[in-house]
Amino acid sequence: MPSETVKAAHKALKELRVNGRICELTRAKKSFKCSWSGLDIVPGEEYYAVAIAGAGLGSIKFPDRVKVDYIDEYLNRNFKKKEEKL
Repeated sequence: MPSETVKAAHKALKELRVNGRICELTRAKKSFKCSWSGLDIVPGEEYYAVAIAGAGLGSIKFPDRVKVDYIDEYLNRNFKKKEEKL
C-alpha cells in the first residue's frame, strides 16, 4: 500500500500519463470493480479511468478502472514481469 504522502500526491494529480496510458482521476457515479484488485469501487469514491493512448474509441469508451491505492501497482505491472524474465 502507498504511504500517505503518495496518496496525497495522487489526489493532486488529475491526470497521469505513463507508458502510453492515460489515467484520469474521476468520481464513481455507479458501482464498478477495480481492474487490478477486484475490489468494489462504490459511488462517490475516486478512481483512475485508464485508457491506452492511440488505441481508438474502444479504449476510451471502456477504460480499465483502478482504485487510487492500486494505481502504482497497475502501471508498473508489465515492468516487473519483464525484469523477472531477464
